Amino acid sequence: NKHPRPRLRFKFYLITAMIMIPALVEHILSLVNNMSAEYLPDGGANATWTDYMELYANRSHAFILSS
Repeated sequence: NKHPRPRLRFKFYLITAMIMIPALVEHILSLVNNMSAEYLPDGGANATWTDYMELYANRSHAFILSS
């Protein structure tokens, strides 16, 4: 009894998922690490998306923005 060979499409999906899922997790962890609400005015109570993005850009890309 031979098992049918996996289809090429399935192999591509599997390889793509094995690369993209850890990359997505890493990206989300980077955002969480650099967007702590404690650095926002009022502890982030009235923060907007723009405030969070400004904080993220300043904390994660300061070496680019300082020049």
